[in-house]
Amino acid sequence: MIGADNELVRDLWLRKVLAEILQGKRILDAGAGELANKKYCQNLDYISQDICQYEGAGDGKGLQTSTWDTSQIDIVCDVLVQRELDFSGSWLRDNPNGPLRL
Repeated sequence: MIGADNELVRDLWLRKVLAEILQGKRILDAGAGELANKKYCQNLDYISQDICQYEGAGDGKGLQTSTWDTSQIDIVCDVLVQRELDFSGSWLRDNPNGPLRL
């Protein structure tokens, strides 16, 4: 079931895989968008990353919407830039200035 109507199959697979990760492990959701997968990561130390340039426009097919809110993203950068960051510290949670922007 590949194509524009595969959201349910993908979500079921993702829930299964995330449930298999040990509780408390840190996970980086690269390209997190509107944090749709965060709800499946309650047992994990969830960190979100997105470039925050998509605004919801599309061709009306698939999963595009007319609006897109990325205001809750932890790290705003290109996914290739974030590879060089150290995710072992608490700096993400302790930043009072909002998301880290690279």
